[in-house]
Amino acid sequence: MGQMDEFYKGAELGLRVSDQRARHTNLAERAAQTNRQLDISERQADANMSRLNLLNKQLDYDYTQQKNDDNETTLQLNALKDYKEQLADVANTEGFTKLPQPPAGLHGTYQQDAFRAHEGYLSSRQNDRDYKRHVADVDDKNDLIDNHGLPADWQAREPLARDTMLDRAQKSRAITTATKIAYEMGVREADLQNIRLEHFFNPDTGKLDEASFRSAIQPRSTLIMTSQTTHPTGGASKTYTTKDAVIRKAQTYTAKTALERGVRIKDEVRKRRQKLSDDENGYTESEINAKIRQEFPPDGVRRDGSGNVIETLYTGDQKQDANGNVVVYTGGDPSKKTSWSKVQ
Repeated sequence: MGQMDEFYKGAELGLRVSDQRARHTNLAERAAQTNRQLDISERQADANMSRLNLLNKQLDYDYTQQKNDDNETTLQLNALKDYKEQLADVANTEGFTKLPQPPAGLHGTYQQDAFRAHEGYLSSRQNDRDYKRHVADVDDKNDLIDNHGLPADWQAREPLARDTMLDRAQKSRAITTATKIAYEMGVREADLQNIRLEHFFNPDTGKLDEASFRSAIQPRSTLIMTSQTTHPTGGASKTYTTKDAVIRKAQTYTAKTALERGVRIKDEVRKRRQKLSDDENGYTESEINAKIRQEFPPDGVRRDGSGNVIETLYTGDQKQDANGNVVVYTGGDPSKKTSWSKVQ
């Protein structure tokens, strides 16, 4: 009996130990699970904090960027407003002061707006005749400064000196222009000695009257202008040929026409002579010749010293001159050289 009691006590003790072990195992698992949950929660908290920091930084960046954009827009609008006010002041100032260009700081739509405003005022000016004259005068003075020795500060000089400088530069330009015209027309400098340039200088424009000057030196030129082309920029280019070439062309054309007429007349005479020869009236040779002379009178006659006709000529008749050239009769007095043209 005592042994059984001891057995049960030992079994009960074993159960208690086993139960305690099971409890310790459960506690360990729960502790491990708790640790894992704490670790996950900590990581989630870190991720949430990181996302929150990113969101804060994004909001801070967006705010800063918006602030900078607003400031830039304010600067652009202020610059555009100031430019338009300046542009309007200058455009409405008497004297056609040069319009200011848009400031370099403008960009995008603000720059485009500024350019449109500038172009609007400029277009309005360009339709004004007074402005056109102003621009022409500015260009004229720049030409004198750049090419003909007018000092850039000439307007700041004393009135008398200013007028003298301007007159000297204008006369220099007139001489240069006259020299160019003479060169392109083939007129030598020696042939211009008795040409008084001041007769062709227009004091109102300060320029050479080119048309009058060309007309005056044309007789001394070996060239003739055959064509002139005006370019869109306002400049002009001229084409010249020699007078001899023009004369030769005219003579060749006259000779050609004379030869063609001579062939036609000879053909008509031949047909008429044949018809008279076949006529039933039976004309004699002398009668036929008389009728031919009556119906086809000669264009010219050559006479001897006594006035007797020694030769009759029709336009287109040819002969050889003293130099061995073949010449064609073109009408008029056969004894004159001008009535004959060289066959080319």
